Amino acid sequence: MKKTLYIILLLFISLPLFSFGSREKKTEHSEFKKAVRLWNNKNIDSYKMKILYKRGNYPDSEIIISITQDGIKLLSENNEKFSKEFIQSLSADGLFTKMENSLNNKKKSPFILKAEYNSNFGFIKMLSRVPSEEALKKGGAPRDAGYRIEILDFIPEEIK
Repeated sequence: MKKTLYIILLLFISLPLFSFGSREKKTEHSEFKKAVRLWNNKNIDSYKMKILYKRGNYPDSEIIISITQDGIKLLSENNEKFSKEFIQSLSADGLFTKMENSLNNKKKSPFILKAEYNSNFGFIKMLSRVPSEEALKKGGAPRDAGYRIEILDFIPEEIK
């Protein structure tokens, strides 16, 4: 009898622990959807962003991009060579795509993406790739493989 009570008690205590991860993921999905809706409702076609890009052991990079209907243009004069694909991934839509892919990823990964959203326009104001709790516990996430993308300045040029 004591053993049965012990097992039932253990189940009731551990059940919230197992469901916490899925609850957290649901909250992230909800915040993401709310931000995308706000961004889409603003109908911003053209804007400039000043971005701070931090990664691993590399020096920080300040990147300025301009997004128009004609495409994305790198405005900052960096000594670093960034690919066209990387620059495109820094746009509001590119950051939303990164976050959406992370949220929909069913595979276990040593890293997860964490986002903070701008409350006025909805765009992602900070996106961090950080080790998952599991990876930290197991020691399986390299410390220099994370990154952080922070929007320092956002200037809409045309609001419909």
